[in-house]
Amino acid sequence: MHSGYASLNHDGKLLLVSNLKDGIDEYQFPSMEKVQTFTHPIDTNCILQTRSLSSQNLIVAGGDNGFAHIFNRISSQLVSEIRHGSMSQCKSE
Repeated sequence: MHSGYASLNHDGKLLLVSNLKDGIDEYQFPSMEKVQTFTHPIDTNCILQTRSLSSQNLIVAGGDNGFAHIFNRISSQLVSEIRHGSMSQCKSE
């Protein structure tokens, strides 16, 4: 597994990991049992921050395409994209 960023949720029981392949993986913590993946396209591998908004069951992940991705944590479905800045500041290799 390759990872670019990881963050624990508010109670420390779930870990979000930017997997550098197809999106964000959610794991139970500390057992590290994979719960689900929140998929989004990745054009350039770079560190994408993730956050859990537990009160609304949302996951927010940065993007390499100028958009932040917002997922429903229960269904794992993409619910919105928000433009943030310009296109990727990640460097292609």
